[in-house]
Amino acid sequence: MRALTVEAGRQGSLALEEIEEPVPGEGDLLVDAIALGVCGTDRDLTEGEYGWAPSGSKRLVIGHESLGRVRTAPEGSGFAPGDLVVGVVRRPDPVPCGACARGLFDNCRNGDYTERGIKEIDGFGSEAWTIEADYAVKLDPALSEVGVLMEPMSVLAKAWEQIDRVGGRSWFEPKTVLVLGAGPIGLLAALVGAQRGLEVHVLDRTDEGPKPELVRALGATYHTDGLAAAIEKGEPDIVIEATGAPALVFDAMAATGAYGVTCLTGVTPTGRKVEVDAGGLNRELVLENDVVVGSVNANLTHFTKAAEILAASDRDWLQGLITRRIPLEDYEQAFGHTGPEDVKIVIDFASLDLRLLKRGCAPACGRGRVRGMSTTTLWRPCGPAELALVRESGWTAWPPRLPEQPIFYPVLNEDYAIRIARDWNAPRAGVGYVTRFDVDRAFAERYPVQRVGGDTILELWVPAEELDEFNRHIVGRIEAVGEYR
Repeated sequence: MRALTVEAGRQGSLALEEIEEPVPGEGDLLVDAIALGVCGTDRDLTEGEYGWAPSGSKRLVIGHESLGRVRTAPEGSGFAPGDLVVGVVRRPDPVPCGACARGLFDNCRNGDYTERGIKEIDGFGSEAWTIEADYAVKLDPALSEVGVLMEPMSVLAKAWEQIDRVGGRSWFEPKTVLVLGAGPIGLLAALVGAQRGLEVHVLDRTDEGPKPELVRALGATYHTDGLAAAIEKGEPDIVIEATGAPALVFDAMAATGAYGVTCLTGVTPTGRKVEVDAGGLNRELVLENDVVVGSVNANLTHFTKAAEILAASDRDWLQGLITRRIPLEDYEQAFGHTGPEDVKIVIDFASLDLRLLKRGCAPACGRGRVRGMSTTTLWRPCGPAELALVRESGWTAWPPRLPEQPIFYPVLNEDYAIRIARDWNAPRAGVGYVTRFDVDRAFAERYPVQRVGGDTILELWVPAEELDEFNRHIVGRIEAVGEYR
């Protein structure tokens, strides 16, 4: 299988390599990768500024913002093939320290923790990965397009928890929050603030691209004229600093009202210097009972909370954060220049490169074809709009694909079709349907398949431009055989 690796500590060593597929240990899940988020930590790894390879290896599989689908799961684990999952990043130190012994490994006291894709454990940047069931978090099936935002959201789940804990030292009923930076962390911080009913303000440098509209869609206010202008009409109760810009970090500490909380989430490279009125800053912090707290990483509780937050969020808004989806084979684009149009860049493991698909080279992408199909019956989960078009065709043809749907994919597993109709189509459209139809065996075998969980759960991948021909090889009529609400 293919994996993204670096030689820890060496700039320019990022490569897409062939490595052995992982073998799950006792209690482990085997997971097929769907997507991988890319953040500043990953770029630091590729620049050789950070990272440690596993013991006995020179290279590290990178990637800590995961999303995958379970292929195999041990009995009694609480997981099943087809489940959508994300992996917790950090592992406790082996001693352990007091925090790690209590499951609070995000606050490790001695620094001997390890981290997937960062420190001494291979990450999630491969076509398949294993994970201990105790460190996997199940997602709502409706999050299959945006679940890759789980890890950054877990960071915010912890940050808001820290704010609540610090504020709880006395009476604390915050009304306003100012978020510094409109990157993924900043925008997710704003999302949580809006969900809490706070008046939300976001400060960023750019007035171009999707960021201003994403902020306004939350009912929040977007600022670009500097910190002083952003707090001109009133000092916020909470400031969440998500840029790591040194000058802004110190300004943020003095930006809250009395009894305010400033939470720092941005990491700054060492060696950067700014002039600070240390006396004035100290005076304000003391006389106003202000608190500054740093927050990084997350434990299992925060990942679980993040899953709840994402499930309660508007899917279209979350989709707007993911501004580029890059096929695995074009991985270098994910680590190149970013501009105002970029918010979150994601490497896509699940989709076939259509150029290869059209040339019939799907096996080169790590997939294959079904030979000697055990059945000529296919199932297709769908929503009411698609089913209405099938009905209009006299139950004989599937409708053309939309531009954002370049592939038509019926499945070879009825149970999986039911799960998608029930857990994906129904929540989004109010009702989900399962349809059944037969195809000519020899014709169907020409198409590649995508494994989505277990050896028997397969999707047949038909390019949109070949759908008319595919329809001509449907035997008999399409039937609606299940309805789920």
